Amino acid sequence: RLPAAVTGLAGIHKNHFTAALSRTLGRKILYIASDEAEAVRLCDDLSKMGIKAYFCPARDIELRPIAGRSHEYERSRIEILSRIIKEEFDVAVVCADGASQLTIPPEELQERMLTISAGSEVSVDDCVSALSAAGYERCEMVEGAGQFSLRGGILDFFPPDAPHPVRADFWGDEIDTLQFFDIDTQRSIEPVEEIHLLPAAELIITDYTALGA
Repeated sequence: RLPAAVTGLAGIHKNHFTAALSRTLGRKILYIASDEAEAVRLCDDLSKMGIKAYFCPARDIELRPIAGRSHEYERSRIEILSRIIKEEFDVAVVCADGASQLTIPPEELQERMLTISAGSEVSVDDCVSALSAAGYERCEMVEGAGQFSLRGGILDFFPPDAPHPVRADFWGDEIDTLQFFDIDTQRSIEPVEEIHLLPAAELIITDYTALGA
């Protein structure tokens, strides 16, 4: 019967206990770790046991002006949240500070998760609008995750969970080809049939009047 409390377990025993619960009950598990080091070790151990475990890191909070900052943790959080929505996980691991942070609502995350496939009919303008609405930053050349660029009928974009950026070559209002490309050489690597787009940010501003803009 639940709830139940188990005390006195060492770290490795917690890992085995968590794996056993996942396999025996067949239910999704939320594991709140004491710190990031414990969370990373747990995910590594559970993965070796055949359990789909993912770590959701805390979002960086900056209280002083800076020239720039990395969105790596934020995009990792979005990837894990998308797996939770699609139930593509067994154990979600998070630290207490990460679990207490507000994030994008589930319904908004689902609304902004898109699928683009080769041969589909969609205009360049619609794709650009969708990328902008999902928090992607427009730039001259894609150099990192969460960016996109447009040159004529060629649209480059880099989804946060993709191994490489993607190049969509349009023929009118149809995506002729989709290909991964190398971020350093900007040359195509391999074709891809479809790509799933996740939002590039947890906070997506849609009503600028609320900010007084």
